[in-house]
Parts: sequence; C-alpha cells; structure tokens
Amino acid sequence: MRTSLPMGLMAALTFGSATFAAAPIQSTPLATATTTWSGQPLNLPQGPIELKAARVVMPVGTALAPHKHPYPRYVHIESGRLSVSNEVTGVTREFGPGEFIVEAIDQWHSGRVVGDEPVILMVIDQAPPGVANVVQKPQP
Repeated sequence: MRTSLPMGLMAALTFGSATFAAAPIQSTPLATATTTWSGQPLNLPQGPIELKAARVVMPVGTALAPHKHPYPRYVHIESGRLSVSNEVTGVTREFGPGEFIVEAIDQWHSGRVVGDEPVILMVIDQAPPGVANVVQKPQP
C-alpha cells in the first residue's frame, strides 16, 4: 500500500495493511557557542576522546565545593536553578531551566542549588579516555 505524504511529513511506516505516519521532526537549538561562559575560547582536546553523558540530580541545599574541569563540559539545565561562582573571574551567574552552559575550562568554580526545587542537569564531558573531568580544589 502506497500513501501520498502531506508536505512536512518526514516518514511513513507501513506494516501489513496499516500505515502509521510519523509527525514532523522538530529541532530546537539549545546553544551556539565559541567560548565558555567565562569567555575562554572553546577548543577540543587533541587525540582520542571519550564522551560521557549523565543525568545529574542535585537535591535542594546542595553546594558543590570548588573544583575545575580540565576538558570541555556542557550542561543543560532541565529544571531548578543553579548558581555558579567563578573564582578566577569573580563572576557569579545563575542558570535556570532550558539554559545550556559551556563550563569554564581549568578555572576554579563552585555551585549551589538556589531555591526550593532540586536541580536536574544533563552533563556531557569530552576528555581523554579514562580521565576524570572534575578536579577538586585542594583544601589548605
């Protein structure tokens, strides 16, 4: 059975005599960046990389100790509000639902959940295989 597809319809799947039409695919840009949020040029590590992606849930009251990321880290805020303070630039910025963060590279920073809602993040790291992308700041 052949079906004529209306304009904008991306695909139709046919099984036996039934036809199931897929809805149009939608793409919503989340971010375009050439720098981190602290203004650093964005460069990928040289050589092989390992991509790691994780969904992170930060409960209300969570505060992250100072740390840094030696390699690129990208974060999408699904819900909640996150305050990030950069020790190098002295800038503190709050991020909320739908925002996309290109994390500072090799700059000490800390974060904390703001408000009465947990923060849910999608985190993507690009680092050499087997290398952690979070370094905790040594305490004096």
